[in-house]
Amino acid sequence: MGQFAFGQAVKRAEDAAVLHGTERYSGDVVVPGMKHAIMVRSLHAHAEIVSIDTAAASAMEGVHAVLTHRDVEEEGLGQIPNMKDYRMVGNTQSVRPYRPILASGRVRYVGEPVAVVVADTIEQALDAAEAVDIDYDTLYAVATLDTASPDDRPIGDRPAPFLPESSDPITAERRPQPETAIWADAPDNIAFRWATGDFDHVQQAFQTAHRTFELALDNNRIIINPMENRSAIADYDATAERYTLTTPSQGVHFLRNQLANAIFHLPKEKIRVITPAVGGSFGPRIFLYNEQALVMLAAKRTGFCVKWQGTRSEGFVSDYAGRSHRTRVAVALDDANNVTAIRSFIKAELGAYISNMGMHIPTECSARMLSGVYQFPRQYIEVHGVFTNTTPVDAYRGAGRPEMTYTIERMMDYVAGQLGIDRIDFRLQHYIPPAAMPFRTPLGITYDSGHFADIARRALAKAEWAQFDNRRAASKARGNLRGIGFASYIEAPIPGGVEATTLDVTSDGTVLVRTGTHDNGQGHITSLQQIVASQLEIDIARIRVVLGDSDEIATGSGTGGSRFLAICGAATHHATIELIARGKEIVARAFQTAPDAVDFAEGVFSAQGTNQTMTFPELASHAKATEQEFSAYFNNDDTGITCPNGAHICEVEIDPETGVVSVVRYTVVDDFGNIMNPPIVRGQVHGGTAQGIG
Repeated sequence: MGQFAFGQAVKRAEDAAVLHGTERYSGDVVVPGMKHAIMVRSLHAHAEIVSIDTAAASAMEGVHAVLTHRDVEEEGLGQIPNMKDYRMVGNTQSVRPYRPILASGRVRYVGEPVAVVVADTIEQALDAAEAVDIDYDTLYAVATLDTASPDDRPIGDRPAPFLPESSDPITAERRPQPETAIWADAPDNIAFRWATGDFDHVQQAFQTAHRTFELALDNNRIIINPMENRSAIADYDATAERYTLTTPSQGVHFLRNQLANAIFHLPKEKIRVITPAVGGSFGPRIFLYNEQALVMLAAKRTGFCVKWQGTRSEGFVSDYAGRSHRTRVAVALDDANNVTAIRSFIKAELGAYISNMGMHIPTECSARMLSGVYQFPRQYIEVHGVFTNTTPVDAYRGAGRPEMTYTIERMMDYVAGQLGIDRIDFRLQHYIPPAAMPFRTPLGITYDSGHFADIARRALAKAEWAQFDNRRAASKARGNLRGIGFASYIEAPIPGGVEATTLDVTSDGTVLVRTGTHDNGQGHITSLQQIVASQLEIDIARIRVVLGDSDEIATGSGTGGSRFLAICGAATHHATIELIARGKEIVARAFQTAPDAVDFAEGVFSAQGTNQTMTFPELASHAKATEQEFSAYFNNDDTGITCPNGAHICEVEIDPETGVVSVVRYTVVDDFGNIMNPPIVRGQVHGGTAQGIG
């Protein structure tokens, strides 16, 4: 039906339950007789655990268990895995330390779980947690990138890849001392040194450049703080030797597979992971956390269903953080002010442990976007992953690509300023032209399309850029300061990831859509319904999307990397084509004709040259009655990428007496290609913009 077609403003199916307060989140799960878990967390950033005395806590009213690393060892549980590895330069291995689900021997960041208390009520568990007596011997704590590894040594025996005059002198006092090492295998606190690009040609370009510029930047650590706190509820069926875990996530299979393979060493069928509605995510819910495994252990040890509900303050010290990069970026220019080469050095903070994708974000995710939307013919990037005594760092909203956009756009402004030329003109000089598409960047990403200069000009016109000086003068007359910022961006979503969609049709014609991605507020359910409704030409009310249950859905790569519609949407589209083909086979048998003699239009199957027809619900009922399977499956393993891009312009006014900053104008022009549902896309842009401003 046309009203559900691609590009139509179909109303979000998800909104009513959220707005009316009837949506069910993990925190809403209540099981009769369930017990409550409280995490006993380290109060120290770095310390030896001398002893843990649980006797007093264990004897308190309502307490069923106080678990420590000894219980983890007795159960034979494994560690939280790092899912990516990179060889360091010189073909040496990276340092990937053991990460226990409860601290063993030493704590390495404030908030690291040391013990778990399980009691009848939250209040009893809190009281008992305070009674757990832990004796620590505090150690030197490394809190910043500079104190962790101030020596920015280049890789191998190569000369320093950055301009000597911009490098801070490293004195003997500033070099890491033995007692600052967080891990014995990494005395300089470097987990890995990784590089990509054409080092030799970049060096040559800098040596022969007319002018060179270098800029140092920080991408500060960010606490994600989604509206819904983390939680985990676990039950254990001793007879079936099977766990059920309910927890917010961005995809149940990624968690289930880690829990089965790396933690509990069980066939994956022995673990069921359920994710109800999720109140925001932005990346960190993709990954496995200590608490998810710990409530499962607690459920088995106590024989009860066990629930842990994280608090806001716990999230600040235990949720994976984002960003936290120190970057030096340099460009070489010829005598016409064309950039002939760009090179970048990133010190990426990993935290005390390497989380699931901790090594991937500052390397492949970030580095491949070094071109931005510009023609930089020679490129080289080097990344040092650094341990600190802080909460682990992983993906957050764009995962490496926003960090690189910030780096490039700040560099474009800086160089233009140093040259004394207009920052927009400098960008226009370097934008990749549409005629160059498809464009393969020096670091191997292929942009399928892009009208970058046109997008910039449209944004400038909408923002009334040319009249800014008048607005600044008006602000000055009021005693305020006024500034304006411009940035172009391009996004290369994380490619591939196998994603499958299964369509099952019930006897009343309802289509069940099962897929392994998960909605965290993006409107996935509506988008999938829209794809199916437009293809099958049936009422959208007849389509039900099933998400977030590893028993209901066979496989899935989860939601992440801005690839939902390109991968999962495509799988769903192809599954509808398969379903129509299957329907034609069933109808052909019923009408005693060939499948290619059956037409399908407006939700009705018809035999060519006859008046024999069968509506979609009639076909579903017939298939049920004749015991024929009316379903379809499509597995999409496409590794291609799309390249959405755009330009943002932000105008702010500052009260110099109070320091209050007001965003007075904000302009966005995006090129997202064909839009599935315009209001959903607008909502995503509004949300992302607000989060970015924050």
